[in-house]
Amino acid sequence: PDQAHWADITSPQGRYLQYQADLTSSDTGLTPLLEAVTASYNVQINPTPTNTPLPPTATNTATATATPLPPTATNTPLPPTATNTPLPGPTATATNTPPASSSFYQTSLSEFNSCGIGTNIFVANEFGGEVRLRAGLEDYFEGSSLDTSRWVNAGGSISVSNGMVQVVSGSPARIRSVNTYTQRTFEGRLRFTAANQELAGYSNFAGTWIVIGTRTDLNANRVYGWSSSGGSEQITELTGIDPFVFHDYRIVWGTNSIEYWVDGVLVATQNRTISAAMNVHLTNWTGTGSNTLAAEWLRVADYPASGEFSSCTLDAGQSVSWTNVNWLSNAPSGTGLQAEVRSSSDGSSWSSWSGVSNGGAIGSPAGRYLQYRFNYSSSVSNQTARLDEIQVNFVAGPTPTPTNTALPPTATNTPLPATATPVPPTATNTPVGPTATNTPLPPTPTNTPLPPTATLLPPTATNTATATATPLPPTATNTPLPATATPTGGSSLTHTSLTDFGSCGPLSGVSLTNMVDGEIRLAAALEDYFNGTTVNSQLWTIAQPNGGYTVQPVVANGLVTFDGGGLRSAQNFSGNVRVFESRARLGDPDTGFGDIGFGGNGSQPPADTTRLFLTNSSRVLQTNTRDGSVITRTNFSQFDVNQFHDYRIVARQNQTEFYVDGA
Repeated sequence: PDQAHWADITSPQGRYLQYQADLTSSDTGLTPLLEAVTASYNVQINPTPTNTPLPPTATNTATATATPLPPTATNTPLPPTATNTPLPGPTATATNTPPASSSFYQTSLSEFNSCGIGTNIFVANEFGGEVRLRAGLEDYFEGSSLDTSRWVNAGGSISVSNGMVQVVSGSPARIRSVNTYTQRTFEGRLRFTAANQELAGYSNFAGTWIVIGTRTDLNANRVYGWSSSGGSEQITELTGIDPFVFHDYRIVWGTNSIEYWVDGVLVATQNRTISAAMNVHLTNWTGTGSNTLAAEWLRVADYPASGEFSSCTLDAGQSVSWTNVNWLSNAPSGTGLQAEVRSSSDGSSWSSWSGVSNGGAIGSPAGRYLQYRFNYSSSVSNQTARLDEIQVNFVAGPTPTPTNTALPPTATNTPLPATATPVPPTATNTPVGPTATNTPLPPTPTNTPLPPTATLLPPTATNTATATATPLPPTATNTPLPATATPTGGSSLTHTSLTDFGSCGPLSGVSLTNMVDGEIRLAAALEDYFNGTTVNSQLWTIAQPNGGYTVQPVVANGLVTFDGGGLRSAQNFSGNVRVFESRARLGDPDTGFGDIGFGGNGSQPPADTTRLFLTNSSRVLQTNTRDGSVITRTNFSQFDVNQFHDYRIVARQNQTEFYVDGA
């Protein structure tokens, strides 16, 4: 939308945003990966004015009433003459200007932490900033050193940086909690390597422990749940878990059972009773500096029954109408989250707290200031509700502009001068003398005009204008009510897939790859992800090892497969350090001698220059180097060559390093 406010970004608001990622590396064999970008924003929907008819305006319509006059001189009024009589003073009407709509939006660690206060509350950084009940122990490793109020460095080299703790080197290297815990829930976001006994969980370091970790003596590519008490051990493989990437691990230590959870899924249960008090710890038994056990955060999920978080005072800068509030939260079963708000005109005298629902209207009166608070509850000791983001919306009303509104003309009587109307002559009898018969003659009518009698009536006596209210239908003079801005919650745009990144972004010195479903990395000297249907002849030459078998490699579904054939690079690589990487499956039950790595430039590697991973005649993974007549072979039976692995060869002038799945 046009008025998008981009969260945590200093660029001004606007409809469009562009990001640029600069990738650097001081090691020619390593590259950073850009795997996902999310840009968050919030916005108000533009208000739509609506006409709300005003009540009808009463207009005086003069109704003439006739008063009959006798046939004498009468005052004959003219029809009323309409004259405009303006009302005194201007009539204030609001102009059709949408009110200023805006909002307060809080979602980050700094926004929640800036001045909010709480009881039994912790502002965490598991998801970039969220408010939750305070755990018995929790650390998100935001600093540059170990927090000694929580942890003890129990040996070895420990590194804290970039929101991560790494247990680097030592035998063992370890951190442990200051306090001990009994039958509580441990949680952590962890990444292991292929070193033996990288462990996280509980221990009293005297024969009792409950941990998640590696056991390379069993399988270097697996994670295990491992508990011990009174000399009795139980060890359970956590099936399907890749130890070499970060996962959310959870140990629910109950009265008679131990549950192991990974990424929110229960994967194993051990039925046993352990009641000894133990420390939380991270332990790397054989830390060499290259195999580092890492954690982004650690917690003992032991929460109080209630808590309260009150926000900073939100200042709108003027008196506003507080409209509604939206938030994003997570409340597992047995937990609760209730919101309340209050407002103030001066920041010191406040209205009472009133409850508000998510997306519901704010009942607090208009004012310059607002504060919200959340009341937390939990009837499950190892669960808490979580507030992730909140948006409080308000509207600043318009200031009325005085305008003169002319009323319809008011009828008034303007009397004319009286008009004299002559009265008809009045007949009179004049007697004459009697005749002999003394028979009276009939009267002889004579007209004796009388002077006219001017009878002037009062000017208003005959025409009294009666004002009656005739309602008019609403007209265009009705002033629309201010439009109401409908707020939207926070939203975001995310790029994470091959399609997202590849849609239009220009690339310079970087490659868009598909190792983990779309990522941007520094461009390699040679790289191919086999997304087409044929071998790229600019990169590869088709080779037939041992000279005789001619089955062509097949490219399909993001794979290249071989059956007695091979590929060699069109380019020859040399230098002090050369790094080869591949995700490959070197064999299946019917295949042997699958080779990958560096060789000569012939149809098959010459015997004096090879750096290879291969499967031997027994179908066991082998590292193989040849320098003239010196051949070094090492077998690694713990790797299942029927499965895909990430292989890496770092060929130096006087040393070659072989890595499998990062170790």
